[in-house]
Amino acid sequence: MYLWIGAIFDKNEENKIRKCCKLVNKKIKVSEEAFTLPQHISLKTSFYTENYNEIIEYVKEIMKNQKYIEVELNNIRMLNNSIIWLDVKENSGLRQLHNFLNLELEEKFNIQLNGFDGNKFRFHSTLFQVSKYNERIKDLKEALEKTLRLPINLQLREIDFGISESRGVGTYKVCDKLLLNG
Repeated sequence: MYLWIGAIFDKNEENKIRKCCKLVNKKIKVSEEAFTLPQHISLKTSFYTENYNEIIEYVKEIMKNQKYIEVELNNIRMLNNSIIWLDVKENSGLRQLHNFLNLELEEKFNIQLNGFDGNKFRFHSTLFQVSKYNERIKDLKEALEKTLRLPINLQLREIDFGISESRGVGTYKVCDKLLLNG
């Protein structure tokens, strides 16, 4: 099973962002598979594990006193002509949390850095992801830049855990959560 860990947007902010995305996408019509998870900022690249329940319980225990996370969404970016995301302004709290998770999971469960983990990791919140090149995604990005009002400042007060058998977009299901302290 693949495990994902993400800091979740407040429902009101998620609804505003998704409403804007859906409105813009009515004409362009690319996949909205990325909307199957709550709007979030991943805290670590998802990874394969056979004991995800034990890992979730461990992470919940070591993070039980974690305070909420303040972030600023400040730009819309397109990657590889297939992904549109909101850039998250780097801050020490996010970076420390990412590094802490990497270190703890490697020491306790031998979960190695995966993909873009570590210093290469860029905090973001995915809006759209298409499986193959789609020229319309450029139009979608331009329309979002005109419609979505940035920057957006958020307090993230929940960490969700999701699992997937395949790691594919749209296949993760939230299976547990941790509420952060205010």
